[in-house]
Amino acid sequence: MGDIVLKRQDSDEWAFVFETKLWGRSLKIEILTEDIDVTDSTAAEILPEVERAVGFVNSRKAEIIAALIDDDALDMADDWASSAEEDPDEEDCYIMEDGRKVRTPISEEVFTSMLGIAEASLEFCEDTDKISNIQLYLTCDPDIFAGHAIDVQIDGDGNIEVCGLCG
Repeated sequence: MGDIVLKRQDSDEWAFVFETKLWGRSLKIEILTEDIDVTDSTAAEILPEVERAVGFVNSRKAEIIAALIDDDALDMADDWASSAEEDPDEEDCYIMEDGRKVRTPISEEVFTSMLGIAEASLEFCEDTDKISNIQLYLTCDPDIFAGHAIDVQIDGDGNIEVCGLCG
């Protein structure tokens, strides 16, 4: 890694922000430091864990998507897509709110290619040694979920939990 630079924010809740790429998309990621005294040395203390978390998310894309599939996100995507306006010229084709077309049923391969991380945050609670939570908001392109995102949380031990739609 080595290219992550933590920038201090003027916020009581979100102490730092940094830019990086997750799944090929450039993002600004905020860091929550709950119950931690943020000092000038805090950034240096948490940087190794921040780099580890970025590496984890990038290297575990397949596992994160598998968790979505196991949680019936593919069926949910089909349901949302098929509730959109039907394309009068094509069978099993629907026009999303962003004007783009989606054909159903959506295959796992197509669903995977649609997914991207729209937002992410990292949370440290109590100490700077270990991230307690990675929060990801995944969206689809085209926008199947009409402006909503799938909330995925990863605990400090790497356990992935799909928390449903939000937004």
